[in-house]
Amino acid sequence: MKNKLIFIELNEINFDLIKQYSKEYKFKVFDENFFNKLKRTRSEIEHDLLEPWIQWASIHTGLSAKEHNIFRLGDFPNSQLTNIFKEVEKKGYTVGAICPMNVSNNLENTEYFIPDPWIKNQEPKKYLQKKIYLALSEAVNKNAGSKVSFKSNLIIILSIIFYVRKKYFYKLFYFLIKSLKYRWYRALIFDFFINELHIKYLKKFKKDFSTIFFNAGAHIQHHYLKNSKLLNNHKIPSQYLKKSPDPILETYIFYDNLLHEYFKLKNCSILIATGLTQTPYDQNTYYYRLSDHEQFLKVMDVNFENIEPRMSRDFLVKFENNEQSISFVQKMLLINELNNDEFFRLDNRGRDVFVSLVYPKEIYKDFKLKINKNLTIDFFEYVNFVAIKNGEHSPLGFMFANGLIEKLVNNDNFHVKEIYNIINNYFKR
Repeated sequence: MKNKLIFIELNEINFDLIKQYSKEYKFKVFDENFFNKLKRTRSEIEHDLLEPWIQWASIHTGLSAKEHNIFRLGDFPNSQLTNIFKEVEKKGYTVGAICPMNVSNNLENTEYFIPDPWIKNQEPKKYLQKKIYLALSEAVNKNAGSKVSFKSNLIIILSIIFYVRKKYFYKLFYFLIKSLKYRWYRALIFDFFINELHIKYLKKFKKDFSTIFFNAGAHIQHHYLKNSKLLNNHKIPSQYLKKSPDPILETYIFYDNLLHEYFKLKNCSILIATGLTQTPYDQNTYYYRLSDHEQFLKVMDVNFENIEPRMSRDFLVKFENNEQSISFVQKMLLINELNNDEFFRLDNRGRDVFVSLVYPKEIYKDFKLKINKNLTIDFFEYVNFVAIKNGEHSPLGFMFANGLIEKLVNNDNFHVKEIYNIINNYFKR
């Protein structure tokens, strides 16, 4: 294998917007040559299928959404599908991955494979990686306001000391200071850390195929896209997006600096994909997340086996039997009925129920929510504010190839599932 492959998954990044910024800001990587090589991708047109956990499942399996039937975050481990990581390993190549979205860790021999923070029951086999994964997973899932445990904070701090290169401590300190005033830096700190983790593993283990998934940019665009100075024609809710530096440009500068190091590596092909992109969302839609899922269900007098919080507003509730899940669904639907609005959307799967908190309006203090005919609560006390939706998913995506892998990319405007074939063909038997 003369050229190794690094697959950088830049979730939902708007390269069309980066190109506009490049007219006035000189990026290191995002230059004219980069944009000349940039290809467009597409995904399903149905709005309910435009979710990253669906489209990345297509990239990792080579199947469309309706072919792989993975529609929820965390569903992949329950399927019998193979994935590109396993396929490449079966050909005799070495593989490693950091946080690839919604995919199983079923590799037989790898020094590193850390699942995405929202997936459950896929902990790394190596002790230290498992501890890091569990700590990061807790931090990400409690990002909306819940307290992270002392143990997880300690593990993250020790991991930063061990994995972050000393020459970049100043940059991490800068991000920490900025995060006290600007919340989006918290997401950048996460991507900064997992990148340091990836670089260390990449140089130590020299894998033939290594992947890393970055989600901070998607998160920041969802929260702050309309705060871009290039999109100032869109209405910005003043109570949420106060005057501040351009978080979108700062995010793109962050990724440009981060990618620059990969482009300096020798004997290496680089593949970058976004899966989806985002477009400005002009309605004031509020996102909330339950602050304590177990507490809320106990208030509802629900018997459950386990709760698994997922990304943003979603969570999965597991029950001992179908009767308990049916009772739960009835209680949740009663909330919608009594309050004359849709607060919760449910997907009953037998013993598991997938739930989304979909109420789109502001939840203010003393917001009364009827749980049943005999119980009304102040819903404000049970939720954390996540964001006012700024960007919505678009089927347009982008892919960039550099190195020997370029000759395998001949088309433009192809379905994201074809990325699987490009990678698979790169690794010949």
